[in-house]
Amino acid sequence: MVHTDAAHLPFDGSVHLMTKVASHEADLVALRAALDSSSAFQALVEKYPEAATWCTDTNLVRFLHARGYKVEQSLKLIIEALEWRATRRPDLIDKLPENEELLSKESSTGKLYCAGSDRWGRPVVIFNNTVENSNDSEGRMLLLAWNLEFACKMMPTGVDKFVAFVHLEKFSLMNTPSLRETRDTIQMLCRCYPERLGHCIVYKAPSVFNTLFNAIKVCLIWI
Repeated sequence: MVHTDAAHLPFDGSVHLMTKVASHEADLVALRAALDSSSAFQALVEKYPEAATWCTDTNLVRFLHARGYKVEQSLKLIIEALEWRATRRPDLIDKLPENEELLSKESSTGKLYCAGSDRWGRPVVIFNNTVENSNDSEGRMLLLAWNLEFACKMMPTGVDKFVAFVHLEKFSLMNTPSLRETRDTIQMLCRCYPERLGHCIVYKAPSVFNTLFNAIKVCLIWI
């Protein structure tokens, strides 16, 4: 089990542990009505039947929260996420034989993996680009999707968020992903797994990291 130090982390259960459903029943009713009348959603259900069962209250309320409880914007984000799931199938990544060799290679150095849970039961996802072993962007995104999906499956009742631990002790601009891949990573986190991140811990970031972070902030504005 990974233990984070609560004394150094701001912690609010409704923000960092579980997005609450109870106080947003009316918003959920409105969003479900919008889903039922959406031809795009109905078309998705036809080609991806899992979409219907995926739309639980706990999933939907995260999308509502991510878009300030604006139903139309939340609906658009849900459609985008379901289109991604229908294409990427993160729930089947480790079950498809054609992915076995690629996943094995991409995960062999421990650059991205789930390292257990913290004291609140939140899965801890380790990002360690200092042990990067490939230049296959597609392979890296496949590994990211699998780990995020696995982290969600690890969450016990009462938990719907994970912790990201970003290891930057040996960080340099020479071993960092491209801005495009960084943008794609942020988009996957924010659009396909919104409100899943409880805390992000950046470990031993050198001063040069500020250069990259300032560039990343431009990507965040458009998500």
